[in-house]
Amino acid sequence: MDKQDNNKPQTPPQTESNTNKKNVSNHLAIAIISLFFFVPFGIPALIYAVKVNNLLLRNDTDAAKKASKKAKMWSLIAIGTWAVLWLGILALIVFVGLSTKVEQKLATSFVTDVSNGRTSEAYSQFSSALKDAQDQPTFENSFSNLNLNKSCKLDVSGLKTSSSTDLGNTTEVSGTVKCDDKTFNTVVFIYNVDGKLVEYGIAQ
Repeated sequence: MDKQDNNKPQTPPQTESNTNKKNVSNHLAIAIISLFFFVPFGIPALIYAVKVNNLLLRNDTDAAKKASKKAKMWSLIAIGTWAVLWLGILALIVFVGLSTKVEQKLATSFVTDVSNGRTSEAYSQFSSALKDAQDQPTFENSFSNLNLNKSCKLDVSGLKTSSSTDLGNTTEVSGTVKCDDKTFNTVVFIYNVDGKLVEYGIAQ
């Protein structure tokens, strides 16, 4: 019996060093993936991931653990940065879309008001600077000459946001006003960030 036991292959004992090595992950997979999300932070993630195995080969477990943590940290930062950037872009797209829809509704309402004789409601859209440049009686006289009627509707063809030193951030609504008996092909409304009209023009 003793001889048979001695012939059995002996399993080397697991040392504490070997156990610690197995517990250290290099996070190489997630580091490689992070490169596709945000390269500037994915590069250090990959560098630290590669260092882990090299440090373990030199039995420097403590340094390998530190490199492992940094590889994971930079990988998560890369992925997180990508998520934040895309969420910001998406929020900006939604904000601009909602903003331009507001100005489009204001311009449509303006044309509807003046076409139905509600010039006071249309004039209320004027910014203070535009009111200084054109008082309400002058505004009403200019539109009476256009002979707009209830059939006139605004057909929006363009929305454009821009910025200038004089007006700041503005949204331009352009299109045509179509009536039963006439068409105004050059129609422009420019609104500021407060939704107030700063410039406008309606001409055939």
